[in-house]
Amino acid sequence: MGSQLAALFANAGYPVLLFDRAIPEAPSNALAQKAIANLTKINPPPLMHPSFASLITPLCFDDSLERLKECHFIIEAISEKMEWKLALWKQITPYVSAHALIATNTSGLSVTTLAQALAGNLSQRFCGVHFFNPPRYMALVELIPTSITEDSTLDILESWLTRSLGKRIIRAKDTPNFIANRVGIIGVLLTLKAAEKYQLPIDVVDDLTGERIDRPKSATYRTADVVGLDTMSHVIQTMSQNLTDTVHQKLCTIPRVLQERIEQGALGAKVGQGFYKKQERTILYWDDALMQWVPSSSKASDAVQALLKKPWPERLSLLRSSSHPEAQFLWAIHRDLFHYCALFLKDFSSSAREVDEAMRWGYGWKKGPFELWQLAGWLEVAQWIEEDRQAGKTVLTEHLPAWVQQVSPEGVHRSQGSWSANLHDWCARSTLPVYAEHSYPVRLLGEVPAGQNIGKTYFENNVLRIGYLDEQVALVSLKTKMRTFNLEVLSTLKDQLPRIEQDFKAVVFGAQNDPFSAGGDLQGFLVQFQSAGVEGIRSEQKSFQDVMLMVRYLSIPSVAAVRGFALGGGCELLLHCSARVVHQEAKIGLVEAGLGILPGAGGLTVLAQCLGQQAELQGERWNWAAELSPWFQRLMRAEIVFSAKEAQLAGWLSQHDVIVPHEDKLLSVALAQAKFLISSDYRPPLRRSFPVAGIEGLTHLRAGLLNFRQGGYLSDHDVLVGTAIATVLCGGEVNVNTYRTDSSLLDLERRYFGELISTPLTQARIVSFLKTGKPIRN
Repeated sequence: MGSQLAALFANAGYPVLLFDRAIPEAPSNALAQKAIANLTKINPPPLMHPSFASLITPLCFDDSLERLKECHFIIEAISEKMEWKLALWKQITPYVSAHALIATNTSGLSVTTLAQALAGNLSQRFCGVHFFNPPRYMALVELIPTSITEDSTLDILESWLTRSLGKRIIRAKDTPNFIANRVGIIGVLLTLKAAEKYQLPIDVVDDLTGERIDRPKSATYRTADVVGLDTMSHVIQTMSQNLTDTVHQKLCTIPRVLQERIEQGALGAKVGQGFYKKQERTILYWDDALMQWVPSSSKASDAVQALLKKPWPERLSLLRSSSHPEAQFLWAIHRDLFHYCALFLKDFSSSAREVDEAMRWGYGWKKGPFELWQLAGWLEVAQWIEEDRQAGKTVLTEHLPAWVQQVSPEGVHRSQGSWSANLHDWCARSTLPVYAEHSYPVRLLGEVPAGQNIGKTYFENNVLRIGYLDEQVALVSLKTKMRTFNLEVLSTLKDQLPRIEQDFKAVVFGAQNDPFSAGGDLQGFLVQFQSAGVEGIRSEQKSFQDVMLMVRYLSIPSVAAVRGFALGGGCELLLHCSARVVHQEAKIGLVEAGLGILPGAGGLTVLAQCLGQQAELQGERWNWAAELSPWFQRLMRAEIVFSAKEAQLAGWLSQHDVIVPHEDKLLSVALAQAKFLISSDYRPPLRRSFPVAGIEGLTHLRAGLLNFRQGGYLSDHDVLVGTAIATVLCGGEVNVNTYRTDSSLLDLERRYFGELISTPLTQARIVSFLKTGKPIRN
């Protein structure tokens, strides 16, 4: 974890000193050096780019502690053993400077106990900081103060982690496992108990407790395998040892099935088997009843799947009233978690808000437990819990606390804040200045009216909304699934862009949540092809190109506010915009080659145009082959870059484009960038001809395709696709440095797109992708 934290800070541009212990017969910093080298081998990668490892200096505790005096922030992240942590803090405290803030990274140990190892007033600058693993990708960070931690220490850390690292912060009490892991582990225990009670197979439980109920696809047992069954057992034991009341002593026992898997050495993904294992291409799960591995193929019953498609308010009621074991299981795990969170809220959290945000950001739930309860009807669900308790159906036998009936009938979240069981009052959100920078933050259900949009609405239909970021700047947000471009979206944009150009001074493309856009509507493309043939496809593609050209040559500036992914046509849209403001973890790429088609909304044309303009500037120094090859390789690999900084280094973004660490700040910065362009007397790009690589570049790229085909790396169809991409990128079969217009290259895009989608092999790739999320290789 220590090296991954070092990578996290290096990604933000900070120089980092990474300390580790010495080992015999090796350089003193050998372990730290090895940890840094391993950062490039971990998947998903902790570093946004391998070059960022140069910001990390490997050191050893034995001979380099003097260098700690240089540090403004010191975080200890060794193994979760109290005695080891105490010993290390006693060793390093003499070297901590008077200005440094200090912290321990722990998932559940007592921060107060660790503070006792600190000399003088260091404990006032000390707190717990719980980064979730992997720290680059997990948004949640829990800050855990002791009774003597200075408020300024927490304020500085929260502001820095939010502004510079893009983290979402909750302040937790110094109780066992804090908030997220406490609620999360209790949720897992309740799920395992209910699965045993209703005799449900492992794969059915995971199908029921994943995406169907707005939780991560890894669900319950798969998540346990990733975490490690021994690690989960240790966390449960920690809770049992430190929470000695009767409720937790009853709850925090290691489930039989978990204990048996551990005893058999099946510790999870790290050893190749836990509740699941992979045998060649087959996923097997451990059948506890048969005591053997069996293929994982079962799903939730059709009847319960139908219930789970209902809105949440209706869904919980239907699950409770159903006699189906799967429905009863789902109602039980929700009911008992609601019951637990209400009963112990005052013990481990300042308000209900921290609980819901912890589960959203730390465990990937789309809605936290209190949000779901409130959404389903606060008082009605409370009555159901009490009825089940009286009937002996609940795991917990205690009454719901009195505040459940005393709080607002709507529930625990409203615009004034969230309910605090300690204060018996509403707890407002933090007023730290850093949050004033987030003009369009994500809020919990109940904090804002359902369906409330950003700003006033200028125009809205089924597929697109145009709102006011302010009186000068419009916000265009697609409403289609994955924000794809279909015929209705394109038609609407074609009608509305001239109105935007007339009524506003700038336009931002983006939304308050992920993604930016997955590109064109592939299903629609196939339907259009089947009904209208190649000419129908080319007509739809012409509409797509026309809209992108309108964006490119608008008389007002356009800004792409990119978060999540911008793939295919989504990537083409950001290329056409005047400027880009991009969240640091955005994923960008033109991925069409993997589907057997080419980018057809002007993406290849823009790339060829940019290369031609660079060729004009470089003159005789320009080498077409050297400059074309990296772009062609990215296109053929359907390469996606997995961070904004990597996208900038690859050339998808310019050095003038803005990278934003925190998602909630994205639209605020996009608005500021739009206003900057307005104030800079923006002028659209001139629509003029540009030189292309022509036959010289095309010959070079074709030779590369032939070599890869002979080496068995490409199929004949890959070569066909690659030849089409190369032809457009090089401007067609013309002489080198021939000047071409964007219209001529767009014609080539339409020609080859139509030819490729007409082939059975491309159609098979698209159908496979639509069914499985992965194109076949053919």
